[in-house]
Amino acid sequence: PQLIARCTIGKPSGELGEVSAVDAIAAAADASGILLAFVHRSATLGPIEVDVSLDGFSARSPAQVITLSGSTVHARNTLESPENVAPRVSTLAFSGAELRVTLAPISQTLVKLERA
Repeated sequence: PQLIARCTIGKPSGELGEVSAVDAIAAAADASGILLAFVHRSATLGPIEVDVSLDGFSARSPAQVITLSGSTVHARNTLESPENVAPRVSTLAFSGAELRVTLAPISQTLVKLERA
């Protein structure tokens, strides 16, 4: 993939030292679409909504969203609960060139946008 944009969202959090709460990148997957990747590092800020502008890119709705997160910062898989921390696939409907992505605390989120 070709890197299109990278940004940092939010002020450094006290729990994280000098590290921002959210990092994001956008990359051209190939001729068929764009990938947006987000890392939400904070356990105390709660869900964070990120508005994304798709200026110059016509995307087909809905977007596919893959989120990896746990119920707490210490969440882990065990023999009894092997799916405790596992990728969750969902969709995100949007219209026009704007979409809003909600990031769960302590998560990695990938949004796949297909060219219309």
